[in-house]
Amino acid sequence: MLTQNQVQVFIEQFSLNIEPIWEQLGIVQWNQITTQDPGLKKSILELKQAEHHLYEDPASWEFIQNAYTRRDGFNLDIQRQIEILYNMFALNQSTSEEHAVISRLEIEIKSLYMKRKVDVKGEALSEDDILNVLRHSLDDRKRQAVWTESKHIGIVTAESLRELAHARNAVARRLGFSNHYHLAVSCQEISMDFLNKFLSEIEDSIQDPFRKIKEIVDNRLAGKFGISKEDLSPWHYADPFFQHAPPVFDSNVDSLFGGKDVVNISVEHYNKININVVDILNKSDIHSNKSKSRYNATARIDRKGDVRILVHMSDTARSMSTIMHELGHAAYNKNISNSLPLLLRRTAHHNVSEGIAILMGRLIYSPDWLIHHAKCDADAVKRKAHEMLLEHMADLLIFFRWSQVMIKFKQAFYADPSSSDLNSLWWDLVEKYQGIRKPAGRDAPDWAAKYHMALAPIYYQNFAIGDVLATHLEAWLERETGAVFGQPEIGTLLKTRLFAHGARYPWEQLIETATGEGLNAQHYIDRVVSTIKKALDS
Repeated sequence: MLTQNQVQVFIEQFSLNIEPIWEQLGIVQWNQITTQDPGLKKSILELKQAEHHLYEDPASWEFIQNAYTRRDGFNLDIQRQIEILYNMFALNQSTSEEHAVISRLEIEIKSLYMKRKVDVKGEALSEDDILNVLRHSLDDRKRQAVWTESKHIGIVTAESLRELAHARNAVARRLGFSNHYHLAVSCQEISMDFLNKFLSEIEDSIQDPFRKIKEIVDNRLAGKFGISKEDLSPWHYADPFFQHAPPVFDSNVDSLFGGKDVVNISVEHYNKININVVDILNKSDIHSNKSKSRYNATARIDRKGDVRILVHMSDTARSMSTIMHELGHAAYNKNISNSLPLLLRRTAHHNVSEGIAILMGRLIYSPDWLIHHAKCDADAVKRKAHEMLLEHMADLLIFFRWSQVMIKFKQAFYADPSSSDLNSLWWDLVEKYQGIRKPAGRDAPDWAAKYHMALAPIYYQNFAIGDVLATHLEAWLERETGAVFGQPEIGTLLKTRLFAHGARYPWEQLIETATGEGLNAQHYIDRVVSTIKKALDS
């Protein structure tokens, strides 16, 4: 009969073995994204192999499965650590040979995305250059050329992504799952039943608001380019995947931040809600340079509070939102109690962390925050308030529908990575959820141009849940403090009721315990429906 003491000893020994590996991996991966030094790939691969060696031990896996079936007889902290270990081990039950293949493919594909070059007529374009063209250029041929070339990375990575999916699926099927997607979602403690019902509830409620917002966007884009709505193509939107609202709203939020120190504004914001982020920023990489990764990120170096962010700072609304967002992730990780056991010293779930980050990042659309905290010109903010409201709702709805494309596609991709219909399926989903038609005659693996296909393969459900949770948290904070910024009680609530607990509770239980109710999608639905009605009626 397995005793609690035996389980405790196992957990302590495993923690002693894995902690130094995690810390070394945290440092090496940070150095990789800040320098893109190709020589670090070998070190990362070796460290991942060392970590995987702990998971592939048959005796350890058998012990954990035994403990998992008896977990209800242990105290709550032991029970929770066993649940976490079970999911960690289950997700890593590849053999040494399989793991070597999976790790090699992951690192190679990641390197291709990180180092990709977009070249248009001899001009090398950065990620910012691509976005600038799609946001501002009126040259239709240039827009089409840039959009098309931005998708070229998909042709380069598609076959490797298929190979990687097959390798992941082989492991999942050995564990009794139909494919890797189902295994990964299960190990994230999200049931497919919950996920499908959750997405359907939101989708059913926002179809009409999205249709109204999309009509406004398309009418304004058609006017901007001097074409009919029917002639709009994917390159007429403001980013390669139509993830965010195009700059068709008369808000020009960027102009409010011209010449402003967005980092200092962020520090002051967090200070006022009783969260110190200065130590985070002191270790972070926030200035733009071409030697580091183009992608924004939050890096947890260890489980002792060393957290850093990588962003590309500029005096724009996008940069303001990004820094606020990444500092939300970082503040959560930093304020997890160090008194917790190692395995519980992490966020309760990616989607909870996304909820915090999204809540902070979307404050750039709050007139009160812009005037009273960011010290933007009050008259300018008031003039722009109506259009900012429309832009915010458009951004929110567009991103949720985009998330649907990624979630539905990945479910189909892992169900059959060899399918010859993936290219057309991608565009079927884009047309259904985003209302954008495929360019005539196009047949390319555009799905593979999105770096999340490899870098965060089963993650988009966390963005979708996080978006809804952000509104849930906003409603909670307003009930408790009357505000979502500017009050020290806000940070105190977040730190004591959410952050400090780490992963001690399953994510749904933590939300209910902290906020007084389980995740309530109605907060999100009501806000979207009522806000859009108000905006369109005024």
